[in-house]
Amino acid sequence: MTQSELFALTGPGSIASGASWEEARIIKMDFGVFKTLKHGQKVLINYSSCMGGNCETLFQVGRRTNSKKYGVQKLTLRAIATDGQLLKHRCPFELFERQGRITAGLGGLAVQIERVRFIK
Repeated sequence: MTQSELFALTGPGSIASGASWEEARIIKMDFGVFKTLKHGQKVLINYSSCMGGNCETLFQVGRRTNSKKYGVQKLTLRAIATDGQLLKHRCPFELFERQGRITAGLGGLAVQIERVRFIK
C-alpha cells in the first residue's frame, strides 16, 4: 500500500461494510487501465448517470474496435450476473479512448466512472 492509493471507507464495498482492503481499493479508469482490459475478463464498475444515479455492475470485457479515421478506440463491456450468465436484456456498456482520455457510455447515455475493480 502506497500513500497515493485511495480506499472506500463508507458505503457499499467499503471497509465499514466489511470488505477487505483489496475490495475497497479505488482504481480510477485511465488510459493504463483501459489498455490492460482483456477479452473475457470480469470487472466490477461503479458508475453514475443522470437517469440511474449511482450503480455498481459486474461486466465481462467484450470486443475492442479501432477507428483510424476518427482516432477512437472502443471497448464493449457486457453486463453479467454473479453466476457468470450474460444479461442479454441490458444495453452494452462502452468505453471510448480519444487522444488518451477515457469516456464511457451506456446505450447512448454518458456515464461517469467512479471506480473499477478487477474480479479474479
